[in-house]
Amino acid sequence: MFPFISSREILNLVLPYCNPALLSKDSLKQIISGVDKIQGSASSIVLECRILPRIEQVDIALCFAKYEGTNFQFKSWLNSFSNGMFPNSTILTSIVKDLDSLIQSNQSIHAIWLEYDGSTSGIDSSKLPSIFVSYKKEYNYSNIFETADALELIFSKYNFLQIDISAFKNALSAFNSLGRVRHIGILFSRDPIILRLCVEMNTENIVEFLRQLNWTGNFDLLKELISTSDNHSLVSLNLDFSDKLGKRIGLEFGSNRDGVRRDYDNFYQNLLSKGLCNAEQYNALNEWVGTSTEFIPILSIPLYLKREISHIKIDVCDSQISTKAYLWVGVRGIVSSM
Repeated sequence: MFPFISSREILNLVLPYCNPALLSKDSLKQIISGVDKIQGSASSIVLECRILPRIEQVDIALCFAKYEGTNFQFKSWLNSFSNGMFPNSTILTSIVKDLDSLIQSNQSIHAIWLEYDGSTSGIDSSKLPSIFVSYKKEYNYSNIFETADALELIFSKYNFLQIDISAFKNALSAFNSLGRVRHIGILFSRDPIILRLCVEMNTENIVEFLRQLNWTGNFDLLKELISTSDNHSLVSLNLDFSDKLGKRIGLEFGSNRDGVRRDYDNFYQNLLSKGLCNAEQYNALNEWVGTSTEFIPILSIPLYLKREISHIKIDVCDSQISTKAYLWVGVRGIVSSM
């Protein structure tokens, strides 16, 4: 990713590929209008689109990768708080600095994701976004517990962060060798604030794992949704914690896991047959994936724009189901042959 290409410029390249069944041009333009104040160079962008129930609201997540030997671009975003860009940001600045210390010291952390919720008026970049730390494929499990311990100290420091982290740490202990931790997130946009654990595991282990955690949700509906996975034997499970594990569970079905590109078509067919998307959305999902050569006036070289489906997430809470599509976009330079 080029540090001098802004998120706004990247998103403008996406406009011609919008399909209103998933992502309307108006929704994307609202997102674009709010990204100018978000400093730093994101290595990739994900647009969160609501399929079921269909809502025009689009959220945006920006990835700041932690590369060896390079400046961590998360610093640029952090500096926007430290420089007083946003009003009443003293406490927010302190929280972000604490998080930055955690991020820099933990060798297993691969990247940071900042997620801003959209609305009919775009995104409000003056608010603290939800912050996710993602982990390397090969990590030291003790580093995951270091994250939990550091978060516990941070939460105890600020009275308004009313999170009892004990249930979260119990889940980490129970998970241990069942799979791998993909990311840990603090959802500042929720009321109350939520701590999220995303773990990747075999579908056959999900139900027993949740029983160990005394999950009080709808197991019958969850089992039915797991059957949607088709050839996705590895599924990411989203668990939300406040004072205890919440009823809402998210199942993430990714198109690319451990370097293996899966055929999504059968999975989309399952979504369609179960009423988790409609025919227009089915077509839009298939049409989104692709690559193209694009040009930005300030650059002397063409860009390679890649569009992927990061994952599909199905949330279940009691008897309610929702479906979301996460549209990934990234750019690279094209090396011309001599």
